Amino acid sequence: MHMDVSVKMIVFHPTVGHPYRCTVASIGKYLITAKIFDAITFVAPIDATVHSIPNVGDVVSIEFREVDFKKSLCQMKGVLVARRKEKTNKVTFVDDDDDDDGKG
Repeated sequence: MHMDVSVKMIVFHPTVGHPYRCTVASIGKYLITAKIFDAITFVAPIDATVHSIPNVGDVVSIEFREVDFKKSLCQMKGVLVARRKEKTNKVTFVDDDDDDDGKG
């Protein structure tokens, strides 16, 4: 018997006090939820120090403070340090079924 296996794995060892670039996934009344590597969740509070609230898809810097485990879920907690104006560049390819070469 032969089996090919493909595994996607992220090795991530966060350092307390280090800012990480994350993509905002959702915005609540009091919290911003963002992801790094499209897999690891960061949570940062929205407070008086946040000058402008980012939009979903914006890239922000969150300074890592602590990690919180709830059963099998892991959440990184931090503080919003900076907001970048850029958005993630996702390219979508559309399948074009019209293979018309103009020859009628």
